[in-house]
Parts: sequence; C-alpha cells; structure tokens
Amino acid sequence: MNVNLLAIKYFKLCEALRTSVNYKYYHSSDKLYKLGDQIIAGERQSNPLETIFERVRQQSYPDRPSRLDCIFLSTTNLLNHSGWARRGKYLYEVEPSGQIFLADAYVYGEAEHRYSQGNLDAVETLVDRYWRGIGSDLPRIRDPEILAVSPVYVKAGPLIHKSQIQRSHRVSILHDKLKKQRDKLQNLWYKYNDKHDVKNARKIEVLLGRINKALLKEDSGWAYEADIDNFVNYELLQLEK
Repeated sequence: MNVNLLAIKYFKLCEALRTSVNYKYYHSSDKLYKLGDQIIAGERQSNPLETIFERVRQQSYPDRPSRLDCIFLSTTNLLNHSGWARRGKYLYEVEPSGQIFLADAYVYGEAEHRYSQGNLDAVETLVDRYWRGIGSDLPRIRDPEILAVSPVYVKAGPLIHKSQIQRSHRVSILHDKLKKQRDKLQNLWYKYNDKHDVKNARKIEVLLGRINKALLKEDSGWAYEADIDNFVNYELLQLEK
C-alpha cells in the first residue's frame, strides 16, 4: 500500500472516530469543570524536540492539529491503553469542536529516546511517522492519544478521580495474582486428592477458601503481589511431607 492510500485510509479512520455516535471522547484535567464548559488549550511550553515536531507538521502535515495548542483526548475503546490517566486528576466526557488526529504516543517516546542519543536522522524519521500515522490503526496502536483542536465542550463529569483509577488498577493486579495462586492450589489439591492424602488436601481446601473469599472483595487484605506469594508459599511449607 503506497503512502497516499495509507494517508486516505488514516484520514477516513479519524473522520469515523470524530463523527461516529458510538465513540465517546474523554479528557483528563486537574481543573474542575461543569456541564457545557469550554476546555481551552493552554500554552504548552515548547522544547527542542517539540520544535522539530512542529516544523515537520507545518511543512508536511499542516492539516493536523498542533501539539503546542491542542487538547489531548482518548476514546471509549482506547481508554484503558492510553497514558491519559497520567495527565490529570479528573476525567470528563467531552465533545470535540473541530478536527481530531489519532496519534501513537509510543512513537513520540521513541523520538525522545533517539533525541537523547543525538540520533537526529532517526528522530526525523520517527516524527514523520508520528504525523503520518502509519501503523497507528486501532488494533495495533500502543499508546493512543488524540489531538483535538481547541476548544472541546464538557458533556459529563468529572466521572472519576485519578486516585480511584489507580486503586482500581491495583485491585485488578492483585486479583490476577490471586487467580494464579488459586489455579496453582487447585492443581495441588487434585494431586493430594489422587494420592488420598486427606490431611494435605484439607489444608489446600482451607487455602483455596481464603483465596476465593479474597476474590469476592475489593479489599483483599493484601497490599502487594509479593504479600500474596509469601502467604501461600509459607502455608505450603507447613504441608506434611
């Protein structure tokens, strides 16, 4: 597929995102807004790398919103995969007022890395890739960010506080660890049960009961994954050999 066809395909993707009623847009901010408020982009301090991004945009992609005065958004299906949660305390559903551009912040991060190494040729290549959007289709995008022309309008929110997001993420991680330990203990139970080792099988059942109860609660009683591992490993050491 040539560059022109890729550009057309990417433009259609962005238009579909902007016009589809199935997509909701989100913006995070440290400020409190109410329904109907305008969110206007503040002046973003430039740096040598941003200067390169802006130069390439002006020269080759003038139809894209500038990173220096845009508003960064995410959408419903990209929300859990983007870096939006690092950008503010409060999350709002918003309505773009103009053009949007879907970009991959991972490419920007790669450009930062190459710039720190002094590899300016690689930087130019990555900056051009960022603005073209090649490889940034929805299924493959690694760190999605949407650049929207200012202003955007608040439709709902604040929907959630950052501390709740971080807590929810921590709960999810701990539950994943609990499930792994549950599977491990279940296999051990089958092993002891097949050997008719009633005492050890019973001890495994008690451990499984503790794990299953923890899975039913948001607060499992453990703060870290290592705490869960240490608890289970200690209890397993108590099994009769």
